[in-house]
Amino acid sequence: MPVSYTDSDFAGDPDDQKSSSGYVFILAGDAVTWCACKQPLIAFSTVEAEYIGGSNTAKEDIWVCSLYARILYGKILYKDTEQCPHYLYSDNNSKTTKYQQIFVNNQGAIQLARNPKFYKRTKHISVHFHFIRDACKWNAIKTTYLLTSDMLADIMTKNFS
Repeated sequence: MPVSYTDSDFAGDPDDQKSSSGYVFILAGDAVTWCACKQPLIAFSTVEAEYIGGSNTAKEDIWVCSLYARILYGKILYKDTEQCPHYLYSDNNSKTTKYQQIFVNNQGAIQLARNPKFYKRTKHISVHFHFIRDACKWNAIKTTYLLTSDMLADIMTKNFS
C-alpha cells in the first residue's frame, strides 16, 4: 500500500495569512500522487494548519488505497465506495482492521486527530475538517509522528522564491 506524508505551513501567504498544505504518496519508492494547495480558511495555529492538512490527506489516502486495492486485488476495501469514496465502515459494520499510516510532523495535530474530545480552542474548526477524527476512530488511518527533517511532504509547503 502507498505510504503518505503530509505537511503544512502556518500563515505562509503574506497577503492573506492563509496556510498551505501538501501531501505526497510513495509506492515502491516513487511518488505516485501529490498535492500542494492553499487552505480555504485562515488557521489560528500551527496545530490547526497541520490538522486541516491532515484531514485532506486522510480523505485522499482512503481513496488512493481503495483504488489501489481495486486495481491490485479486485476488491473493495470500504462498503458503498461507489457512492462515497471516503466511507469509513467495513463490510461487517465493525471497525476496519487495516489502517493506512499518515506521517505527520506535528504532535498537537496528531493528538487532536486521535482524541475526539471537545477542545475549547478548536471548536471553530469546520466540521468538514474533523473527517480525520472519524478516520482514526474507525482505524482507516493512523497518524504517526515523523521528524520535520525526515518529512517528504515538506517540499510541498515551502516557498522557493
